[in-house]
Amino acid sequence: MSEKVAPWVLAEAKKHTEAEFELIDLRDWPLPFYNEPTSVTGLTKYSIPLAEKWSEKIRQGDGFLIVTPEYNHGYSAVLKNALDYLYTEWHRKPVAFVSYGGPVGGSRAVEQLRLVSIELKMVPVRESKVRTG
Repeated sequence: MSEKVAPWVLAEAKKHTEAEFELIDLRDWPLPFYNEPTSVTGLTKYSIPLAEKWSEKIRQGDGFLIVTPEYNHGYSAVLKNALDYLYTEWHRKPVAFVSYGGPVGGSRAVEQLRLVSIELKMVPVRESKVRTG
């Protein structure tokens, strides 16, 4: 469960003092399912105030470490929605993934996230490590 894994990942990340890390919990960002009147690729303003705040939060980040469980060979709808809400805010920002669950340690969720992050013009970290058991 993410409420155990994410704080552990954050504590491990904070051991690297050359960077600052912050936990962004999607439970604190209850975005409705994406339903803007235009394509996300053309948006500069959002019709929902929370989406404007989400946009600003992501703009502030220099890079991201996404922690997610694997559900049914993929990642959660909540994470998909949070990623899909924005487009230019993600551009040229490095991203790494920590996933868990399923018979192969969350690697299928990471595989999907890599494809989505490339479409969002993010820069996924190339190397992967998988642990099971």
